[in-house]
Amino acid sequence: MPFEQFLKIVAFELQSEDQRTTSRHMGFNEFQDIAELDCVSRLVYLMNETMTMNRQIQGYQRDVLGISGMYQHLLRKAPQENTWVWLLANSHRHLLECIHGYWSKVIALALDQHQCLVPRVRDVMLDAVIAWKKLHAELLALQWDGFAFGAYTGAAAIYDQSSAGQSSPQLDSELLGGTLPRSLATGNMWTASLREWFDGYARRLAGVLVSLDAVDPQQHGGGAIRLHHQDEHGSF
Repeated sequence: MPFEQFLKIVAFELQSEDQRTTSRHMGFNEFQDIAELDCVSRLVYLMNETMTMNRQIQGYQRDVLGISGMYQHLLRKAPQENTWVWLLANSHRHLLECIHGYWSKVIALALDQHQCLVPRVRDVMLDAVIAWKKLHAELLALQWDGFAFGAYTGAAAIYDQSSAGQSSPQLDSELLGGTLPRSLATGNMWTASLREWFDGYARRLAGVLVSLDAVDPQQHGGGAIRLHHQDEHGSF
């Protein structure tokens, strides 16, 4: 393929990415509709929103990884090309908006009719929030490196394979090999970690919801609930 034609394909993919919309936020009318739901319907809503978000994140990460892979060829011919910087920054912005939009819906369920979120469901959510706090701290650490050194560094320290047990060796090879800039490869590793975290959370939540033989809060509301979390990042 002629290089000029390849450049047009990359430009088309970036323009398509620029026009991508984020996930729909919870509007006032939607909240009023949810407020009228019984406990069973609220848990169904939670399941649907979680599965929808999981599909969106899975598809988005594949799209971003596909575009990133095009830079393997592009940067060999044009090493001064810098559009990958926009792709990296925009992909992280998009994912943050998706996750924060999802949490805004979940917290609305938790603050209104809290008893509908039975302890087993709440435990899954608490674990997910703890994991998200860690992922968000890792992104801030990468951004600190960007501000301080002009590059995302320290991927090996951030993504501890032995403790996370999530990152794929094949994925690491694809991201860190070839001519991909280190910052783009490291940023994509964070995106992959986010995808794997949310997928694990969605599967666990689905398993709990399916296994509930009843959703009567009188039957499930007696369990102990953790009221705070303490780790190296602080307590909440």
